[in-house]
Amino acid sequence: MSKHDKAYPGRITTTLLLGLGLTVTVAAFAAKDNNKGLGQAKKAGAEAANAFTGISIGGTTSAPEYYHISEDLDLGDVTFDGPTVIVADGDITISGNPVVTANGKVTIYFAGDFTVSGTASINNLGRPKNLTLYATQEFDEETMTDADRQTVTLNGNVDFVGVVYAPEAKFVSNGGGGKGGTFGALLAYNATFNGKPGPFHYDESLANETLPNQPFSTSGYRPIRDPNTQLVDNDPNLGTYNQFIDGFFGG
Repeated sequence: MSKHDKAYPGRITTTLLLGLGLTVTVAAFAAKDNNKGLGQAKKAGAEAANAFTGISIGGTTSAPEYYHISEDLDLGDVTFDGPTVIVADGDITISGNPVVTANGKVTIYFAGDFTVSGTASINNLGRPKNLTLYATQEFDEETMTDADRQTVTLNGNVDFVGVVYAPEAKFVSNGGGGKGGTFGALLAYNATFNGKPGPFHYDESLANETLPNQPFSTSGYRPIRDPNTQLVDNDPNLGTYNQFIDGFFGG
């Protein structure tokens, strides 16, 4: 079974485990079929529907523009001048050194993989609230393996500013040089940082955001500054963070 066989474009359904076994099922929808612009992807000038580059698009607060892309989507130099919703049935790829500017709120739902490489600058104005990525694949443990999971991958010297909501997808940062970084908030099945990836900066302006019904607040978290000496919950009986983590693996 391919990654796309269990994909539901425009829809997120996931189970969150909160606290002591409390299970919450969350569902969100990109847009209904009768929303303006959803359906056949719009074209800008002579650009193909599955390649957005060298264009400016976007609607208004009361009438966002909607794009439904039934194939893989390549993003190049794009300026979003107003609220925009993109629903992509396949993969989204950004490569080279394009600049993606979000002057308005941009929401992207994708059923395939999201891959950025090169020296791309994503949401270069530095406002994480203006860009939200939703990975919409539903992972079926009975029919799928871990290799079938969606992936969000940042390669090379990529600057990414935004929010990634991918509770059943893998997030991978493969650094390749001296610049690049991720700024905003991330919720993923797991996150891996390889090589010399740019830093990850949580943006405190997102503390009151809910995407969907999942606050990006740090109230329940503690920064780990030195895992070799910092005590878990400041409790000597629990040991340091390194000791606590090693205990799970018999270390």
